[in-house]
Amino acid sequence: MSEHDHNTGAAEVIAVAQRAVELRELDLEKDYAVVTPGGNAVLIDTEKLRERPLRSRGVFEPATVDSLIAYVEKHQDADHSTVWVHPTEGKVVAVLDDHAKDSPAWREHRAELTLIETEEWTLWTKGDGEYFDQETFAERLQDGLPDIAEPDAADLLEIASTLQGTTEAKFRSGVKLANGAVTMEYDEKIEATAGQHGDLAIPEVFKLAIAPFVGSEKVEVTARLRWRIRAGTVALGYKLEQPERIVRDALDGIAARLSDRFKDRVFSGTPAK
Repeated sequence: MSEHDHNTGAAEVIAVAQRAVELRELDLEKDYAVVTPGGNAVLIDTEKLRERPLRSRGVFEPATVDSLIAYVEKHQDADHSTVWVHPTEGKVVAVLDDHAKDSPAWREHRAELTLIETEEWTLWTKGDGEYFDQETFAERLQDGLPDIAEPDAADLLEIASTLQGTTEAKFRSGVKLANGAVTMEYDEKIEATAGQHGDLAIPEVFKLAIAPFVGSEKVEVTARLRWRIRAGTVALGYKLEQPERIVRDALDGIAARLSDRFKDRVFSGTPAK
């Protein structure tokens, strides 16, 4: 090979190398791909180079029903967006870019609300069906006093005070009265600080006004008194009536509220991932 041919070949190699590293402006509205040495085409993602993404995506987590409604109203598509309420699990999912009848979509823009139990609902359901000693039961009455709609708060405070003042007393019997109360007879070993001496009347039924979830309406919940006397010691507790039904009713209420806003785009269940 002559020196001239050698120089020409070197120049061509240099030119090819320069073209390979040459800066070129891309049209970001187009798709690009490169071919690997193995012959496979690899698509280049240019979306991150754009001023804004091609479509909305992400999973957002509002804290309340009101916040979810506001978010959906801001980003919804009247032909595509759907809202899903699970009938038992306390979850609400909005799919902002859901499928339409003849138009499939990516379904990647969502708002997912996990309903939060209120403190008062947790307080009362945590002790549901359990028995407590006098002191603990009295403290539970005092902690939950703002949630009790019936009987009167003053009467319950007196009952709690009497329970705390008779912790050393020996209980003899418990009798259910015709007026719906339970009277318990006891012999005091120490002077009670409040209430009646010798017997204690406790309502058999409490009426609570509590909301199961943050942002939901308060509902009436019935709690029935339970007691047992063994060896002079009394144990007290309560049983809530159908708490599961109350949760379902609260979820149905949320679904109805969402249906008022979003009409026929609210469904029961869980959307596909």
